[in-house]
Amino acid sequence: MEDEKLIARRGRQEYLKFLKQEPLTYKSAVLAQCYICYIEGADADKLDCSNSHCPLYSFMPYNPAKIKRILTVEEKAKIRERFIKSIQNNYNNS
Repeated sequence: MEDEKLIARRGRQEYLKFLKQEPLTYKSAVLAQCYICYIEGADADKLDCSNSHCPLYSFMPYNPAKIKRILTVEEKAKIRERFIKSIQNNYNNS
């Protein structure tokens, strides 16, 4: 049962990429580190490690105090424009 929870835990894929020495983004590195800490002794039933002394705690994927960013309509429009422009550039370059 505990092994099943470890398999489903966020950060596992990032940790496997790290083991293969593949490049990680900042977010991937945080998720991988949380996974490492989790498999090294956290309670399998707890999602929040409650280690507020960890410098990565505020970025932890299961942190209940994590603040979600809410995009404004203008920000969403800018993101949509950049996305469409990126797709068009990729299409034109191929």
